Amino acid sequence: QDLNRADVARDVGELNAIAAALERIRDGDYGICETCGGEIAPARLEAQPTARRCIRCQSLHEKTHAGTQ
Repeated sequence: QDLNRADVARDVGELNAIAAALERIRDGDYGICETCGGEIAPARLEAQPTARRCIRCQSLHEKTHAGTQ
């Protein structure tokens, strides 16, 4: 049961990330880093279409928020 719950939680998280990316597309903010306002590299978006931050800001976010999400 714990594995099923983990799978469901992961799937819900992915669906929420996709919905947020679609909203950014609709609003014209897709590909813009939510932290610094710079462009998210096209290669990053190709690899991670739901990316909200550029690689520099994402790295910093992971270092400063490790274990909080």
